[in-house]
Amino acid sequence: KTYVFSWRESTPWVCGFVGWVSFRLGNQQDVVVHVSNRGGRSMGSGQHGVARARRMSLRAHAIGSEQKERVIQGRVKMVVVAPLERHAPTGLRSPWGPPPTMKQVLERAAEKAELDVTWVNGDIVVGRNQRDIEREMIDAASDTPICMAIQVQDERMGNTIIRSLEKIRTQRKQTETQSEDVRNRAMGKSAAMNFISLGGTAQLSTASKLLAYEVQGNMFTSVIRRFFLQRNDWAKGKELYTTMTDLYERYNADDLSYLMRLYASECVRWDKEAHLDAGGPAFDTLSCMLTNCRSEVLACLMDQNCRTAITKLSSCGIRDQVKSYQIIASYESELFASFSLCVLQKHNCMGNTAAMPQSPNVQPMQAFRGKPMSHSIAQDILIGWLRKEKEYSWRVYAGQNAAYDRFPCQYQLFYFGKAKGSMWYDPVFRVETLDGNKVWRRRHYRVRKGDLPGTFHFSVLDNGVVSKEFWKVVECAEDMSWCILYYEGAASAAGTSYQGSILATADGLAPPAHAQERIERVLEQCDIKTWELTTVDNMCELCSNAPLSIEDGGWV
Repeated sequence: KTYVFSWRESTPWVCGFVGWVSFRLGNQQDVVVHVSNRGGRSMGSGQHGVARARRMSLRAHAIGSEQKERVIQGRVKMVVVAPLERHAPTGLRSPWGPPPTMKQVLERAAEKAELDVTWVNGDIVVGRNQRDIEREMIDAASDTPICMAIQVQDERMGNTIIRSLEKIRTQRKQTETQSEDVRNRAMGKSAAMNFISLGGTAQLSTASKLLAYEVQGNMFTSVIRRFFLQRNDWAKGKELYTTMTDLYERYNADDLSYLMRLYASECVRWDKEAHLDAGGPAFDTLSCMLTNCRSEVLACLMDQNCRTAITKLSSCGIRDQVKSYQIIASYESELFASFSLCVLQKHNCMGNTAAMPQSPNVQPMQAFRGKPMSHSIAQDILIGWLRKEKEYSWRVYAGQNAAYDRFPCQYQLFYFGKAKGSMWYDPVFRVETLDGNKVWRRRHYRVRKGDLPGTFHFSVLDNGVVSKEFWKVVECAEDMSWCILYYEGAASAAGTSYQGSILATADGLAPPAHAQERIERVLEQCDIKTWELTTVDNMCELCSNAPLSIEDGGWV
């Protein structure tokens, strides 16, 4: 048999993967798998594909060993230049009240990323000239190889930063020539000065340099680095620049913290929770997939929708939960679910593991309407308005987790099942797929009581992968006009852990003004700032005709 696959763009993951498919099946069943782009040029098959897969596996191993050398004690140091007293960009705003300053947002991101940041004010103000700023930057960067500028849109300030970087790099080169010991523990593998500008002037952006990659550098030097002397560092630097820019342009607190952590991980100290992927699955992974899940893999590869999902997921990496889940929600299908169920959940071919976050230690509410909290009261709160005045339990007004809480038109349905003591949770939400279509999605969670009243264990099979979550009823208005739910969870087979909180109301509109202070106080107990919430798009036109039917303890 011969299977022919066509891609508009080739990826190392796909070429190596399909090469291994052809090797395994070609030896056992006389099956040939041939890969071509749209023009018909061969991309790899048979033994050549296996060789590429083996090279990728070795490259991943080499990179992993290289990254482990960077592991050091203590927090990574970083210099951040930003207009600290100005308001944060749109997207990092509170649903009510004044917007946060850049310093509030960035300090919060650095705290979550566990970084030691030296702040340099990116505004030129009275009594502070450009020489003062240069001296401040040079002193701040004395023992760190990473610096970033965020939202620096003043041309004079941009020129000052560029001059400072030139002086820092000149000093570093002289020091490196004099002594090899300059690679101290604080700087990890290299003492070179890495820099990236995000949301700043065009001139400042062209001064960005990550590892061996320069946004605008000497053409001859760039060619030498790209193809000969520093090929791996050039490619990784470019990928890091593209990834960080993409994360920043999403304008949310989670991704801002993640990009700072990723920057530190790739340039100083390797972090297993935040790093670029090595380029493709290892040899053992491919062997596991083809040995245990041959039919599921081939069925997915021969379906365009499923193949697109796998290709896009492999390009973004599982650590980018926001983009990963957007891809999953866009391309979900039975074939993709079968692929994930076999490869990830049943056989864990990727070797993933993840545990639920253990902090912060959020406590459920202790009493409601003058009575001590009980499991029965907590269940009544969850069920909310369902089958009373509404077709649903609650509608989400705002959410904290950038990956899961911010889809438009989120309806929550909590209800009891047919079996004694059983309870279910069905979130219904709108998704704008990556190809521009608007579709409804629905999940089906089993709900079990936790040991403590007001706590619940949730579990769901989401596109072939089991997610386990621990939910807490944190607060609820006496008139049931709003409630706050907090959760922490993990999809171990996918290697992801997460946490979040939702502010739900009876109609999806903002809670009453008199409740805002109380809500802010409760969110603080959950270690959440109000500006970390994003309001959900609940437009009537967008949210009409939601599939909310419940029948016989299930849903249709």
